[in-house]
Amino acid sequence: MALTSNQRGLRKRFLVTLSVAVIGLAAGVAGWQLWPHECGEAQLNDKADGECIGITDGAYVFNDPDKAKTPTDRKIMENINDVQKLIKIENDAVTAGSSRYVKVALLMPLTVSQARPPAILLREILHSLEGSYVALHRANHSPAFGDPSAVKIQLLLVNQGSRQNADPDFIDGILKISQMNHPLVAVVGLGASVPNTKTAADYLAQRGIPMVSAVASADSLTHLPLLWSVSPSNTEYAVRLKSFLDQQHVLRSGVIVYDRNPDLFTQSLAQAYHDQLGLYVKFPDQPFQGSTINTPAAPDIFFPVVTNLCNAANDPNAPLDMVFYAGRVADLGPFVEALKTRTCRQRPLTMLVVTSGFAGVQDTVGDLRGETIKLGVATSADPLSLGRNEPGTPPGYEAFRAEYYAQGFNDSPNSLDGFTISHHDALATATQAIRLAAIGRPTQAPNAEDVAGQFGHLNLAYAVPAASGTLSFRSEGGTATGEPIPIEQIG
Repeated sequence: MALTSNQRGLRKRFLVTLSVAVIGLAAGVAGWQLWPHECGEAQLNDKADGECIGITDGAYVFNDPDKAKTPTDRKIMENINDVQKLIKIENDAVTAGSSRYVKVALLMPLTVSQARPPAILLREILHSLEGSYVALHRANHSPAFGDPSAVKIQLLLVNQGSRQNADPDFIDGILKISQMNHPLVAVVGLGASVPNTKTAADYLAQRGIPMVSAVASADSLTHLPLLWSVSPSNTEYAVRLKSFLDQQHVLRSGVIVYDRNPDLFTQSLAQAYHDQLGLYVKFPDQPFQGSTINTPAAPDIFFPVVTNLCNAANDPNAPLDMVFYAGRVADLGPFVEALKTRTCRQRPLTMLVVTSGFAGVQDTVGDLRGETIKLGVATSADPLSLGRNEPGTPPGYEAFRAEYYAQGFNDSPNSLDGFTISHHDALATATQAIRLAAIGRPTQAPNAEDVAGQFGHLNLAYAVPAASGTLSFRSEGGTATGEPIPIEQIG
């Protein structure tokens, strides 16, 4: 990430005051507890994971680049810390320059485990923070999502760790950042679709806090109270894949390969495949034990799966030509590597994948040129398709991209992906509801109940001009309408 000269100057001033900022945080923002170990003012998550978790206004950085396993991870951690510092600078500017501001919490994993593959990759954490910061800066310095003079936004960062901690004491810590004149009015992000996502959402809803999820797509999360989503649901992804398959006449015979772990995302996606793509499923489902819940994957977990796929590929009546993958990106790389050495390599195979982070899939599977494997990736808010500026490109995308590059986030072709856009759009959506709730309140900041009541107005004249599309929402919650689902090809 390349910081602008203005940002570098601000960062220097930030570093001078960092030590006092962390001390002041305990009283003013997050109620840190002092723990005598390597996490300092934060809490230590499970020792095997080795993650520092908790709440900060940006002053406390959760990632230590000195503990990175690779030079690439070190660079990403350094960039994550840089974005946190920019968020801290913006938060300080809000408190110094306005008496009317409210708090929004970004709840998600901001670190990865030292021992187990995560559901959200380190690069995706960086992209999520970049998108959140761009939305925060736009919210406080432009009328993109309502009048910024009505009420400013302060963004607090809540690191759940890679296991997405949802213990009541931990979630209660989020509620404690609320103040009489500066209340907590929304929670955004919410991480990946795992059981703890629902646990956290239920707990927050019971306490009247509206939420906007960024990338969680499990169908079981789409009808929870006070939860709105800028991501398509797994059923919506599967419907898009069906439309894609119905319009071509090459791929006809598929099988579902799914992670058997108790994972809301993979379970929901496998069911959505069955419900929407049943006519294309010709063979029994193939399970595997994925690595992103509690234990690392066993060696050669895909050996029996690949053997059965080759058996199906040689079927005389409906030879297998595609796989519907219902697993995490962390397990996709090993699966692709296993397919590269399959005995039936002479038979081409297309794998259909659903993800919010297309760049993460590209990084994971690498170059497939010369292989008899292709990937068709259904993704939300894909910058590759949006950046082509083709007819149908959302009108809000160009303004988002201009601000993204203006903030210096332009150091590589993969610096912007669906996680960037989805987290930007989640905070943009919450901001627009906050600004509507502030109308007619010249002296008092809106509270969480006021904000929750405005999501049903985020349509028609108040549809959100998000980067992924012009998004409309219903009062009862659920996924947004108005977001296209592109399908990109690898290989």
